[in-house]
Amino acid sequence: MQHEFPHAVIREAYNLSQHRCQCTDPNCPHKSDDEGRCYQILRWPAHGDNTPDGWHAVHIDPAGPGTISNCQVLCSRCYQYALATGRLTKPAVERRRPVLVPATAGA
Repeated sequence: MQHEFPHAVIREAYNLSQHRCQCTDPNCPHKSDDEGRCYQILRWPAHGDNTPDGWHAVHIDPAGPGTISNCQVLCSRCYQYALATGRLTKPAVERRRPVLVPATAGA
């Protein structure tokens, strides 16, 4: 199960990307430079939007943790391409519930 990214991780990934899409898929039709990276400029308020200038924080390793080392940012177009080609799956949100620990006998 994928773990949801904390807000601080999303913000750090956004800043580390220099506010640009990090897609490097050589088959993605949306890449815009010779090095194979998209470089679409991303605006912070558009996080989570599926508009042309929207973007998403995604897991590099789908089974991995919700940490900065497992986070990359993709523009909405590259995100949709990754979903359509099966290279990315929609995240299963981990719901944080209280853990109930049974009382021990005699306690």
